[in-house]
Amino acid sequence: MSTWRTLNDINVNENKKDKGGFDYLSWTWAIAAVKDAGMDLDWEILPDVHYPSGTMEVRMNVKINGRSHVMWLAVTNHRNQAIKHPEADAINKARMRCLVKGIAVHGLGFYIYAGEDLPLSSPHELYEDFRGRVASSQYEAAIWYMSQTEEVKIDINNSAPKGEVSALKRVIKELESLANDKLFEIATAIQEGVEEKDTTKILENAEGLNQFERRAVWSRLPAYIQDQATAILKESQS
Repeated sequence: MSTWRTLNDINVNENKKDKGGFDYLSWTWAIAAVKDAGMDLDWEILPDVHYPSGTMEVRMNVKINGRSHVMWLAVTNHRNQAIKHPEADAINKARMRCLVKGIAVHGLGFYIYAGEDLPLSSPHELYEDFRGRVASSQYEAAIWYMSQTEEVKIDINNSAPKGEVSALKRVIKELESLANDKLFEIATAIQEGVEEKDTTKILENAEGLNQFERRAVWSRLPAYIQDQATAILKESQS
């Protein structure tokens, strides 16, 4: 069984805690759960990212059974709002939360971050969950799929009933094409906004993006457009 499937099958509900309307796993429990599953766990604190607004982001490279995933997290207060000029205690808490988030990317408690109530423990459940996402919103389903780890994508691709795997793969390919077209449209609109000095156009297209969308859109922009759009967004949030 893969690392992802082993950790994702663990029901963490009894060990999650609600703080300010957000669910968290304690870092001590998360580490113990990985160790109890017989897996090797290691992590590395990466350089922090400091923003002109005075806020900052911590980063962590989390390795389980030899496979690494890099995760990042803003230093926030109890309302999940970014703190300007955070002190050591807040930074330390953010690092440990980032560690737990990095472990989640390997599978443990991932469904919490995806907004689910229970882990998807069988191919049938995974298949039905993905079909439900597609029925609700093709674009959001595509973005969700594209943001998953390669292990999760493989599990989704193989989750269809016998005889429907090829059809599912065609659907996924079409969804990715749809999402890439949309991301290109957003990037084009943001670049036009920067070039036209149209702040409203930039904000309308950039403010609602999640982390994956933001990275995908920014990767489609020239460096100087990225810098100017980022500065405008930060100014709007200050």
